[in-house]
Amino acid sequence: MDCVKCGKKAEVNIQNLKACKSCFLKIIEKRVRKELRINRLIRKNDSVLIIDDASAESKVTIHLVKSIFNKMPLSFSTKKLNYTLGDEIKSSPNKIIIPWNADMEGTYLLDCVFQNRKTSYLGHYIIK
Repeated sequence: MDCVKCGKKAEVNIQNLKACKSCFLKIIEKRVRKELRINRLIRKNDSVLIIDDASAESKVTIHLVKSIFNKMPLSFSTKKLNYTLGDEIKSSPNKIIIPWNADMEGTYLLDCVFQNRKTSYLGHYIIK
């Protein structure tokens, strides 16, 4: 099978998206950039804190933020700590990015159901 963008041998095949590694990374970066732009999640002159818990999610997040926002007037910092949902972060950035994926979301929701706890809203939202 060939890559949908460059025609090289496809190394990644996810949901009918066949791509080589470099094109796959470009596609993912483009999709993240589009999601951030459409929902206006990060804007000029924002102060962004990225929680780094040494997980794969935090490493990917740091890489994406650096590559997407490298020319934008934006201050971002990383803080090394093991974050669990509900932890209070003593800092004053406009935005906080936590390492979180769909598996963690499902585990959190199931834990809340089985322990009869209320869930807090985990999705992103827009402040107007």
